[in-house]
Formats: sequence, C-alpha cells, structure tokens
Amino acid sequence: MDERLPILPDEQVPELKKSVDVSQISLSVIYQFIDRGDAQDAPQEVTEYLKWMEKVRCMDQRRENYGNRDLVIKHLVKVDGLTRYMATRLYDDTIEYFYSERNISRDAYRHRLAEMAMKNISLATVVSQDVKDVLAINKSIEGVAKLLKLDEPDPIVLDTEAPAPWVIFTTNAQDLGLPEVKRSALAKQIDAIPDISEKVREHVKREAGLLPMILFPEIEKDARKD
Repeated sequence: MDERLPILPDEQVPELKKSVDVSQISLSVIYQFIDRGDAQDAPQEVTEYLKWMEKVRCMDQRRENYGNRDLVIKHLVKVDGLTRYMATRLYDDTIEYFYSERNISRDAYRHRLAEMAMKNISLATVVSQDVKDVLAINKSIEGVAKLLKLDEPDPIVLDTEAPAPWVIFTTNAQDLGLPEVKRSALAKQIDAIPDISEKVREHVKREAGLLPMILFPEIEKDARKD
C-alpha cells in the first residue's frame, strides 16, 4: 500500500505551520515513521515535513509557474522564508521521496519527454509570427529527434536464441596472447621433426604460416588424407 501523499491542487494543499521546526527532520526519519509509526499519532514535525514536501511537489509539477529546481528553491527562500540550505534539502528530499521507487525505463522517459516537447512545439507553431520563430521550432524538432535517438543508426540486433556462440579461427599466435616466434627458427624446428614425409612437413609449414595456405588442396596432395 502506497502511504505517500497524493498530488493536490493549490487550493487543497494543507496549510503549513511555519512555527513548527522541521529542520531536524530528514528522509530517514520519515521512512522510519512510515515503517513503524502510527499515522494517527504522528509527531507534528513529521506531518509538517510531509506537507512541505507535498507543497514542493505541487510547485515542481507547475512548470508554467516555477519551471525548474532553482526557481522552486528561490520561491521557498524568498516567499516562504526558508534558508537556502533548508530549501535545497527539502526539494531534494521531495524528489527522492516521491520518485525513487519508480521503475521506469530510460526509453519510457525519453518518449514521455518527447511527447511533452511535441505539445510545446505544436503550441509554438500556432503562435509563431516570423522566420525566427520557425527556425527556433525547427531546432526544437531536431532536439526531439536527438532525444529519441533518431539521429543514430539502428542498433544491430543479434539472435539471442542462436544455438552456439560465434567462433573465430586464427593462425596468428599473437591473437591468442602468445609471444611472436621467428619464422626462420620455426622452419628449422619443423625441418628437425624426424620420421615424417616431405608431404606432411610441407603441410605443417603451411599450417604454421611459413608457406602460402591452400584452402582446397587436391586429394592426392592433401596430407590429411594420408
């Protein structure tokens, strides 16, 4: 059950008692009260801090009036008489309290913000008056495209149900983290192998990269067939 306060219109925001000292209240105190406290017997400081946070959330959602974090904090300082430290902490606590448990993907947020931006663009298009306004609207549209990552190539989607992983073959020992071997020393080592035919010896040299590789050798010349 969500015990958090609902978003209220301005006229329904609870009246704040500025005489109540809430400076010692923090989110940890709020969480402790919610987990173990009695809603009918809440300390006055806790209930007032919850009311302050509800006020801040209402202000934060009224973008046309307050716009951003700094303007909300400025209002709390100049109009409500809070210290800047207290106003800043109150704003940050509010955002953390009301939004920390929302498991919304980044893509969902992108599309939500893009939808909000497109509504603003539609409004700006209606009231535009000159070429300067049109250019500004075009720039806003480009911003929405970037927000939705339309300026980036589509990601490569791999088949996650593939029965086996990709296998890359290499004849370069350095690709496997092994030290480089001098070709002349390797050739002498192969020549020193006893009891093998020249056909096999030649095949080993090709496998070692000392001679050109033949992908499809004739059957009679293929040492693997011996």
